[in-house]
Amino acid sequence: MRRLRLLLGTALFACAGVRAATYPLDFDYLEKAELSSAMRTLAESAVAVEAELRGVAAPDLSARARIVAALERMLSSARTLETQRPTNHPLLDANITAFTRDVEAAKAAATADPPSFFLAGSVSGACRYCHRR
Repeated sequence: MRRLRLLLGTALFACAGVRAATYPLDFDYLEKAELSSAMRTLAESAVAVEAELRGVAAPDLSARARIVAALERMLSSARTLETQRPTNHPLLDANITAFTRDVEAAKAAATADPPSFFLAGSVSGACRYCHRR
């Protein structure tokens, strides 16, 4: 057990050393926990939007409210990811600004009178483009 703790301690020290050697000291990036949390919220919200839109020609008022709430959660998470801090995910970093604009447009369309949910379906589907199951 002592050897295992020593090995883990050495590995953690080595990882810190690698980071210090590969990134400048003033390099600020989005921590993995922040990234995971934001991406999890995006995924859960996208699934919620898809569930509300699946098999329904025109969502009722309560479904509309749930769709708008999910889009607001997506927008909040997208803005978290849209910071000037890189994520070590070049594809995400390159496209998050456009994705945020798309979510803003989807929310505006869903809250318009009359509402349109086409863009809401599009932004939830955009997640599947990168995250195929």
